[in-house]
Amino acid sequence: MYYPDRLRDGGPLQKLRMESLTDLVFGLALALSSITLIIRADETVGEIVYSLFWFSFNFIILISVWFAYSTLLENIRIETPVVLWLNVFLLLLVSMEPYVLNLMAFTEDPQGFGGLLDSTSSLYGLTLGGIWLIMGALYHQAAKGGGSALTRQLRDDRLVDAAIFLLSAAPVFWDIELVDVPVRFWMWFLTIPVGAALSATRKVREKRGERTA
Repeated sequence: MYYPDRLRDGGPLQKLRMESLTDLVFGLALALSSITLIIRADETVGEIVYSLFWFSFNFIILISVWFAYSTLLENIRIETPVVLWLNVFLLLLVSMEPYVLNLMAFTEDPQGFGGLLDSTSSLYGLTLGGIWLIMGALYHQAAKGGGSALTRQLRDDRLVDAAIFLLSAAPVFWDIELVDVPVRFWMWFLTIPVGAALSATRKVREKRGERTA
């Protein structure tokens, strides 16, 4: 396998090029999800709501990762070998995510697959868990370089997100249901409002700290 000298030796690599590649991959992932909606050709209101729900959930997750990544770039040296490889694996998982989502949610009759939906939803949980785990590792790299307390807090938040998605892949969280919905799905859905609430709380604390300073 060929390794570029700048990557192998840890030499400088233009941050702008990595940012552009990352933006492209995230944009393609979102575009593929949109294309999946178009080719489904839903015919009933229930099918339309179902498709829009999963597309919206997927959109919020990917945008959240992209926002976190954009914030991270302000606090990390992207040319180090470890960070470069973490970026490579992050982009790999982001590229895979639309395909895994399509397997899980956009089949012709997902409720009729039983064990297949169980397996594909586990794979989706592992994929998103891997994405958040890599984000946590990237934030850890930023924190090691003298990052702020906020950077360390964001690292911990990303690791919690990773733990939730990875844990949700366990078979037990498919067998247990709440309101006829597997607990696995509830674990995913709740990460969005809980994450938003934690972010809002953090901002309020920062403003109070600025006023008292």
